[in-house]
Amino acid sequence: MRLFLGNPPWYRENLYFVRAGSRWPHFEEKGCTYTPFPFYMAHAAAMLEAAGHEVGVCDGVAEGIQQDEYIRRVVEFAPDFVFQETSTPSIQEDLDIVARIRQQLPEALYGMAGMHAPMFTPEFLEKTPSVDVSFVGEYEPTLVDLAAALQTGVTDFSRIQGLVCRNVEGRVVATGRREMLANVDDYPWPARHLFPMERYHDEPGDIPQPSVQMWASRGCPYHCNFCVWPQLMYANNRYRPRAAASLVDEMEHLVKEWGFKSVYFDDDTFNIGKPRLMEFAREIQRRRLKVPWAAMCRADLMDRELLEALKASGLTAVKYGIESADQAIVNDCGKALSIAKVKETCKITTELGIRMHLTFMFGLPGETKESAAATKALALELNPHSAQFSIATPFVGSRYYDQLKTSGHLESEDYGRFDGYHTTEVSTDALSPKDLEEIAADMHRLWLEHTVRRGPAGPAVPHEREGVSIVVPHLAGREMLGECLSSLAAQHEKPLEVLIVTREPAGELAERFPNFRWVDSPPERPGFAAAVNAGIRASRGAYIALLNDDAIVQPTWLGELRAALEKTPQAGFAASRVLCYEDRRVLESAGDSVTLAGYAFNRGSGEEDGPRYNEKGFLFGASACAAMYRYSMLSDIGFFDEDFESYLEDVDLSLRANLWGYRCLYVPAAVAFHRGGTTTGGRRDAETVRRLARNTVGLILKNYPREVFQKHSVKIAIYLAFMLVYHTFWTRRGPSYARGLMEAWKGRELMLAKRKRVLGGMRVSQGEAYRMLWDGQKDLDEFKVTRLPRFLRALGLA
Repeated sequence: MRLFLGNPPWYRENLYFVRAGSRWPHFEEKGCTYTPFPFYMAHAAAMLEAAGHEVGVCDGVAEGIQQDEYIRRVVEFAPDFVFQETSTPSIQEDLDIVARIRQQLPEALYGMAGMHAPMFTPEFLEKTPSVDVSFVGEYEPTLVDLAAALQTGVTDFSRIQGLVCRNVEGRVVATGRREMLANVDDYPWPARHLFPMERYHDEPGDIPQPSVQMWASRGCPYHCNFCVWPQLMYANNRYRPRAAASLVDEMEHLVKEWGFKSVYFDDDTFNIGKPRLMEFAREIQRRRLKVPWAAMCRADLMDRELLEALKASGLTAVKYGIESADQAIVNDCGKALSIAKVKETCKITTELGIRMHLTFMFGLPGETKESAAATKALALELNPHSAQFSIATPFVGSRYYDQLKTSGHLESEDYGRFDGYHTTEVSTDALSPKDLEEIAADMHRLWLEHTVRRGPAGPAVPHEREGVSIVVPHLAGREMLGECLSSLAAQHEKPLEVLIVTREPAGELAERFPNFRWVDSPPERPGFAAAVNAGIRASRGAYIALLNDDAIVQPTWLGELRAALEKTPQAGFAASRVLCYEDRRVLESAGDSVTLAGYAFNRGSGEEDGPRYNEKGFLFGASACAAMYRYSMLSDIGFFDEDFESYLEDVDLSLRANLWGYRCLYVPAAVAFHRGGTTTGGRRDAETVRRLARNTVGLILKNYPREVFQKHSVKIAIYLAFMLVYHTFWTRRGPSYARGLMEAWKGRELMLAKRKRVLGGMRVSQGEAYRMLWDGQKDLDEFKVTRLPRFLRALGLA
C-alpha cells in the first residue's frame, strides 16, 4: 500500500505558514528560520514503514517549495491514499490543494488531520466531498489501521476508531475518539530519514546547529483556555512522559549517529515531575553525553536545585510561557501561574547562565491598556535572551474560542486574519482588534529598541561556533568550479568545512574533494542570495567565507581574512582585493561603495592594480564574490535578502550592517581572481539589467534613512531616469530596465515593510548614516570606475 503524507506550503507576501508540528499554527516572516518538526507525521511514517507500507513524504513548509511543486510530488508518487495535516487558519487553502490533487489522482483516497475542530464532526465531510476521511486527535495508530484495511481491500472504515468517514451506504459517521497510547515509549522513533532534517529550526538561546527537535512527553495537566493541543489533539489533560533511559537513548543516537550538535525538547510542558527530571539529568551524565539542550518549560515548576542539576547535564536554554503580567488575566485563562514565582525563577535561571526565551500574549479576556503596559514592562524587566509577543489566537474548539463567541468579542471568523502577530479579529471589553494590533506592533518596536541598547543578551552559549566555514554558491555550469575548489583545497590555513551549494549532482568533483560538503540549493528560490543563505544555515563556523564558483583565491586568502577579523573586533565583515581573472593586473573590486543617489559600484573597478589599494582600512562594504563575515553579525542583522535574488544583495547586506553599527575591513593581502558574469550573463545581460533596476529601487526603499530621502529624492529620481535612458540607447536594454522599475513599484510594500525592521534597528545616528553614503560619493570622485560614472559625475547625478 502506497501512502503519501504531506504538509503543504502556504505563503502570503513576505510570510510563510507553519502548521504541522506547531501547537500554534501561524504565519512567520520570510527570512525567519523557525520551522517545527512534524512529529505526528514522522511517527506515523515510522509505524507505516514498520507495517510494510510504502511511504512518501513531503514537508512543503520545511522545504520552502511552491504549491505546484508540492502537488507535482504527490502526483509523481501515485499513492493509494493521500494524507495532509491542516489547521483552522489554513483549512480553505489546504482543501483547495486536495481538490487540485484529486483532479489528477481521482482514484486515490484522501484524508486530513490536525487542529481544526469542525473536521471532527460528520458535518465537515458532508460539506467536503473532496475528502474521504478525517482523523480525530492523535492519529498515528488510526492511520496504520486504515492502511491495513486498504491493504485487504476494505474501504468501509466505520469500524476503525478515531475517524469521521463514509460507510458502505455513503452515510457520514463518526467512529468516536480513539484511546491514546498510554506508554508513549511504545511509539517508534520518528522516521527522520524521510524528512529534510537540516531544514527544521527551533534553537532557543542560539543552541548550536545543526540542532534536532525531540519529544520527551505528550500531554499537559494544566488548563489554559487558549492552548489547543490538550483540547483538540488529546481531549484530556493526561501527562504521558517517556522513561529517562529511553529518552537518552534517542538523544545519544541523534548526536552520535546523525551528528546533531544540540537538542531541543518541544514538549507541551517538559519539566513536570522533579524526580523524573533528576533521573534524566543523571542518565545523561552517566553516559558522558556532552551536548547542549533546551526545553519548553513552566517557570513555576523550576527551583534552584533542579535547574542546577539540569544545567550540569547540558541544559543551555529554556522557554517559559508567561503570557501576561496581570495575575487576574493569568488566573482567568486557566494557566494558574504565579507571576511572583515567574520572577523568582527567571532570576535564578539568569544567575545560572541559562538563556531564556519568554513568550507573552496580548488580547486574553480582561486585557486593558494598563495590563498590556504592565506586560510590556515585565518583558523588559526580565530581559530574556529572546522573546515572542503574539496576539491571542482563538482556535475553533477551544474554550477561549467559545468564551469569545459567548461574550461577543469575536468580531468575525475570518480565520486567515488569525496570524498571531499582526492581525486579529479578537476584542476585549476595553480594547478593539485595532487596539490589540497596535499594542503588539508597539511591543515589537520596544523590544527591538531594548535589544539594540543592551547588545547581545545573556551568557555565551557553551560549544559556540568556531573555525571558518567556506560557502561556494554554484549557480550554473562547471567551467571553473573545479579550479575554484582546487584553490580552496590549497589554502595554507585549513577551514572547518567547505560547503558547495548546488542544484546539480556532485559527480566526479565529490571524488576529487571528498572532504567538501554538498548542500542542496533551495529549488523554490533562485539566485545568489538564497544559495548563500542555504550554505550559511548548514554551516558550523564562527566565520563565514563566501567565494563565487567562478573565482579562485591565493593560498593565503583564508588566513589573511580570518586573522584580520580576529585582530579587529569592531569589524563585522571583511572585503578581499579582487582582480580580474583574465588580466590579473586589473582590479575588479577593492570593496563596495554606494552613493546618495543609489549608485552602487566596486571601488577601483577597471583600474590597474597598484599601491593605492595596498592599505588596509575600513570602508563601506564587501563584494560577496570573495568576502568573510562573522556569523554573529549575520545572526544579528539577518542573512542575505532572498528577494534580491542576484545583484546588489551584498550591497543591501553591507548597508544594513553599517546601519546596525558594524564595520567592514578591507584586507588587501587577501587576493581573489574573478571571472565576472559567467553565472549571470554579465551586467549588460537583459536579466541582469532587470534585476539591477529592481534591486536599486529596493535597496533605496528598504535602507535609506529619512534624511537622505528628503535631501536627495530628486537626485535619486533623475539618476533612475538617466539609467533608463542609458540602457535604452547604449546597452539596448531599455525594456529590461523599465521592467525592473515596474517590478520594484509592484513590490514596494514588501520593501517598505522590511524598511521598518532595518531602520527600526539602526544603531547609528541619522547623521552617521548620511556621512556613510557621502563617503560613497567621495569614493566615486576618487576612483575611476567605468565610463558611465564619468557621465554621471558630469551631470551631477552620481
